[in-house]
Amino acid sequence: MNTRAPRESLPRRALLTAGVAVALAACNEVPAGGVPSVPSGARVSRRLHPNEVIPADLDVVVRIDVQGLKKTLGPTFDEQLKSRFSSDRILARAAPRARTLTLALRAADIDRGDHVIVLEGDPGDLALASEGYEAQPSANDKVRIFVRALPGPRDGTEAVVILDERAVVLVSPVETDAVLRVLRNGADAQRGQPVAEGIVSADIRARRLPMEFERKFPSFGRLIAQVMRIKALLVVSDEGLRLEAEIIARGDPGAERVRKFLNVLREGASGEGPTIVLKKMKIEKLGATVRVTTALSVETLIALLAPQAERAEPSP
Repeated sequence: MNTRAPRESLPRRALLTAGVAVALAACNEVPAGGVPSVPSGARVSRRLHPNEVIPADLDVVVRIDVQGLKKTLGPTFDEQLKSRFSSDRILARAAPRARTLTLALRAADIDRGDHVIVLEGDPGDLALASEGYEAQPSANDKVRIFVRALPGPRDGTEAVVILDERAVVLVSPVETDAVLRVLRNGADAQRGQPVAEGIVSADIRARRLPMEFERKFPSFGRLIAQVMRIKALLVVSDEGLRLEAEIIARGDPGAERVRKFLNVLREGASGEGPTIVLKKMKIEKLGATVRVTTALSVETLIALLAPQAERAEPSP
């Protein structure tokens, strides 16, 4: 009678794994001293430029010189900043300390709130742990990554990336995977890159309008289809503020259509209130590029920054 305990059968996956390991060992020569272990910790140590974390799918990128606007607009800008960012506690803590703020959006879904916000400057204590953010592995010791453990609103902050204590990046849920990909694989070549000049600069890649808008405004949709990119810059000048923009079309015919459209806007502007910006436009076409310059006062800029409800005239 056989009194030995019955042998336990290995699961199929375990047998397969063991077989593969044996085959690999047979086919590969083990170096002297054994197989080297994978080094732990960061594999890269490189400072990232704050703009490098912006994914290419965000086609509207605006850079704001926060300190410059505070000097130009005074307490008004501080009030606007606080009122617009008060709903996001992480953003509300980081924004007052920022030197510059870069906001990247997707034009087609701008009302849904998908975004990446880059705040340059010492972020200070953001109290991430108390807000439910957990540290994630990073392959760069100059980059720290935190992701919210529980899901939040679509227009909120799901991921926080700290770049060597020089900048903090706030990422909405839809854009979190894209930003993590950029951190892993490197910057997207086609990302928006506003110039680091002036008090406001923008880099906008024109894309097709949503289908419902194209059906409602077909002529405007055809005009947008002629535009590749728009670069804009707002600078302080002796006259107040000067807006400079370059509209880069797909070719000379498209640039001519853009020029005619802007001429119609200028001729139809009343020249009162914010429309004075249109009335003062200087339009110049150079090949496939249309250059636009105009002047505006600080009061006009404040009016443009004010929420829509504040712009409406009071009812009698």
